[in-house]
Amino acid sequence: SLYLEGQKKLENMLKEKEKKNTMRTFGKIVCVIILLALAFTFLDFITPNGMGFLSRVKNGHVAVVTEFGKSKDEVLEAGFHFKKFTETLNPMSIQTQKTSAKLSAFSSDIQQVETIITLNYNIDKKNAVTLFREVGKNYETSLMMPRIQENTKIVFAQYTAENLVQNRDALSIAILELMREDLTPYGINVSAIAIEDIDFTDAFTNAVEAKQVASQEKLTAQTQQERLTMEAKAEAERAVIEAEAKAERKKYMVKRNTVFSSIACNLLYNYISNRFVLEGSFRND
Repeated sequence: SLYLEGQKKLENMLKEKEKKNTMRTFGKIVCVIILLALAFTFLDFITPNGMGFLSRVKNGHVAVVTEFGKSKDEVLEAGFHFKKFTETLNPMSIQTQKTSAKLSAFSSDIQQVETIITLNYNIDKKNAVTLFREVGKNYETSLMMPRIQENTKIVFAQYTAENLVQNRDALSIAILELMREDLTPYGINVSAIAIEDIDFTDAFTNAVEAKQVASQEKLTAQTQQERLTMEAKAEAERAVIEAEAKAERKKYMVKRNTVFSSIACNLLYNYISNRFVLEGSFRND
């Protein structure tokens, strides 16, 4: 009886110990699962493509989802998203971005031009998948830069070197229209084009400066000649006016002398006539 009771207690103790071991093992498994979930979640926040089950897309971005290298049709917008472990997020900015290209072109008169073209653009989130599939994430290098160079050369070749600087706004508008035609089908909206610099070769710059100096000297000579001509004309007009004034004065003097002579003659005639009349009266008396 005592032996059976002791054996029963021993069996209960072993079962209790086994139960505790089972609970400990289960607790360890749960902890490992929680730790793995936390680790994947942490990796999702510190890696751009999201390696965990919970992913986050930053503000101003969308994400194209790929699985085993194949892109899906869905686009994830900013916020938190659950995903498969096998899925990868490819973030793409939809904010307004700026890219610049330094390039060479030729004018219509075969003058080499160095210029810097700056382009402002943003990606249409509805077409982000199309851009990702057809071009990839390096769309600036593979798509936009070659188009900027090609279109700039096309537009610059329509102007002479001297007219390039004077028509900078027209150049920007023409390049902008060509860039929109090329990039809009890919979901890239071009908002502005700026030509930040236009430089020519030293030989051409020196020739332009020499031409400007010659033009300025010619303009100065023309201005001086016009001034001398105006002074001579004014002097001639002044001489004419003085001659006319002298003639008018002479004419006035002649007229005045004629009047005075006429008055004097009348007075003398009246005087003589009156005297004759008086003398005749005296003789009759």
